[in-house]
Amino acid sequence: MSKKEMPPSANPYLLPLSILLAGAMIAGAILYTRWPERSPAGGAPPTATAPTASSSGESRDLMVDIAGAPRQGRATARLMLIEFSDYQ
Repeated sequence: MSKKEMPPSANPYLLPLSILLAGAMIAGAILYTRWPERSPAGGAPPTATAPTASSSGESRDLMVDIAGAPRQGRATARLMLIEFSDYQ
């Protein structure tokens, strides 16, 4: 590339340096998010606890009145998923 084609104020190293800087930032972000958690200063590392079962583990049938509720699919389906959500 000759000097006639390049604007006088353009730095030829600006684009390669910006690409390297962006790559270093992306690599740093990946390493930062995948780095193992550190324990708080002066404290013991957190220990995992096993979840406790609140029920006896037996399954039971529940009857839910869905008359007039919006649904998708057949009304006589063997399995029905009910989703509860809170918009706010």
